[in-house]
Amino acid sequence: MSDERALFASDSAPTGWMGADLAGVKPGDVVAVWGAGAVGQMAARASVLLGADRVIVIDRLDNRLQMAQTHLGVETLNYEQQDVSGELLERSGGRGPDVCIEAVGMESHSSGPQFWYDQVKQQLRIESDRPIAAREAIYNCRKGGSVFILGVFAGLVDKFPLGAVMNKGLTLRGAQQHGQRRSRQGCGPAERAGCALPG
Repeated sequence: MSDERALFASDSAPTGWMGADLAGVKPGDVVAVWGAGAVGQMAARASVLLGADRVIVIDRLDNRLQMAQTHLGVETLNYEQQDVSGELLERSGGRGPDVCIEAVGMESHSSGPQFWYDQVKQQLRIESDRPIAAREAIYNCRKGGSVFILGVFAGLVDKFPLGAVMNKGLTLRGAQQHGQRRSRQGCGPAERAGCALPG
């Protein structure tokens, strides 16, 4: 087995599974995942295995989005070409996703002015991370929904929408992979075989 394929078994698959599991994905949910990298794709796959009705992956790189569509059977959004907020409302019956998983981390990108704002503040050492995807997950999650921060953050962020978390009654969680528990077990006892990408 190549190192690239083993990486999914040792890191990305258990991390993605943990994100969907701790986010509380359950049958019938609409789940939005920011980031179509390895961890985001594994979180999307885990959401499907946990019974989510719809899983929508958001990214800007067409090759990643195509891989998610082809191998995971999920819906995708390219945030440089589509209105993510409008599409998420449309695809969730007008209320927003039940679960939002942020799988991008401290180096989020955006096509809007918030990217330049965060990048300047980073370079001036006023903030250490760009929380663009985390903000979007909070703003787009339905009232009473769940937001899970799975991407890696190192320190301080600016313009964190704490008021939206409180006023919408969101459950906000975050973690890095619990390596000792999740890596030994794989994705989960019943779902272990389904976490890796086909092919």
